[in-house]
Amino acid sequence: MRTITFLNIVLRILFGFATITISILAIIVILSIFNIDLGIGNPLIKNLNIDSPLDMLQESISILLAFTCFISYIYAIYKLRKCLDLFMEYKFFHKNVVRNFNIIGYIFLIGFIVNCILNYTDLILQLSNQESIPLSIEFNDVFLAPLNGLIIGLLFLTLSKVFEIAKKQKEENIELKQENELTI
Repeated sequence: MRTITFLNIVLRILFGFATITISILAIIVILSIFNIDLGIGNPLIKNLNIDSPLDMLQESISILLAFTCFISYIYAIYKLRKCLDLFMEYKFFHKNVVRNFNIIGYIFLIGFIVNCILNYTDLILQLSNQESIPLSIEFNDVFLAPLNGLIIGLLFLTLSKVFEIAKKQKEENIELKQENELTI
């Protein structure tokens, strides 16, 4: 149980830092979408290549999608913390564990899809703005990061199914024990 306790502590610290970061990021996103300059040198506003209102709309949608993904990952950390709390109470096959693992899996799969869409649309926009196709594409940025989300999402969906099957088998074993006691 020390491992679960250690993981729970790490997730609580990570969750705390993530909520502080999301609060600061929310202010920066609102400033960048409404193009408000407070003189703090907003890096999001400086790095945007905005030539028309359509570009502003595209950049705003991209920022909001990335922000939503970040919030959903924080929610996944929260759900994993809830699972660990149940594990510490020795409730391994509780229905909330199965449901939380399922939610976490879908969050990471949706994050994978959104991440791929954002990466590939950015790549297409870069290709359309240049006269020639770049010879090198950074493997880490385009392919590796989204695959991590896919793998983690599928892992949590598999864990959800495994815990659901184990819960059913545990319930069947309890029923069989009760039947055996009645026959004796």
